[in-house]
Amino acid sequence: MEKRKIIFIVNPFSGTGSKKNVPRLIEHSVRNSGGGGLRGGYEILFTEKPGHATAISKKAKKDGVNIVVAVGGDGTVNEIAKELVNTDTKLGIIPTDSGNGLARELKIPLKINKSIRLLDNCNVSQIDSCTINGNPFFNTAGTGIDAHVARLYAEGKKRGFKAYFDIVLSEFFKYKPQHYEIEIDSPPTKVGGKKYFKRKAMLVSLANGSQYGNNIYLSPGADIKDGLVDVCILKPFPKSRVVEFVYRIFNHTIYSFKYFEMFKAKEVTIKREHPGTVHLDGEPVEMGKELVVSVVPKSLKVLVPV
Repeated sequence: MEKRKIIFIVNPFSGTGSKKNVPRLIEHSVRNSGGGGLRGGYEILFTEKPGHATAISKKAKKDGVNIVVAVGGDGTVNEIAKELVNTDTKLGIIPTDSGNGLARELKIPLKINKSIRLLDNCNVSQIDSCTINGNPFFNTAGTGIDAHVARLYAEGKKRGFKAYFDIVLSEFFKYKPQHYEIEIDSPPTKVGGKKYFKRKAMLVSLANGSQYGNNIYLSPGADIKDGLVDVCILKPFPKSRVVEFVYRIFNHTIYSFKYFEMFKAKEVTIKREHPGTVHLDGEPVEMGKELVVSVVPKSLKVLVPV
């Protein structure tokens, strides 16, 4: 097997557990790799602040590193992957957060030791990436209640699924829906082509992958390699339907929810009432009223299970 130079970028702030054991697990996997790809040489670096992972990835790409491994959650993956788009440097993922949406989408093991061993025996898959106003995302993004929750979660001190869900419960019915103007450029079909419509919505989300994380499925039929993004619209609905909504997002049946719409698109333009927060793979970013979404087909090489 070809020897590879690998850099592990560890975000010590992601998730709820300590990352102190990651170097030990990596070293153990190298010793037991049977002379495989992990023996090509590796380096372990810890991030010190937001954006540091991006800087490390940029240098790694310039230095000809074969594989950059994100040790963290979807935000860490985003920071690293955006520097690897349309390059030969491959992305590895060791998921350590509670959500791990992209890792789950790609069937990457959620146990650290198993995801490390995967690096020694894996396939390379080329997946789509997407952008909003030029800002990359790889799994999900959007505007509305999900972006609002992402901002509050980022501002808080508690981490993990319970902390996130507590914010959802607190904010969901206090959130005021916005009016949106949406133009989508759909794939050519009998009813394809450009569509323009207006909606009052709780959220307008963009799904490259099928789920937010934690097995919460935003668009169960999304295909991360089809060159399209799923435009998901959740319209306001009565409190009496909230149990049904929660059931459907966990059981792959959200398409049957009366207040939900989904369209597949190559490009999307969203005009909203006010500037505000957008989330990119769960990370909040402030943007203007107009959001232009594009798909970059098969632009990221990722290590996935055989």
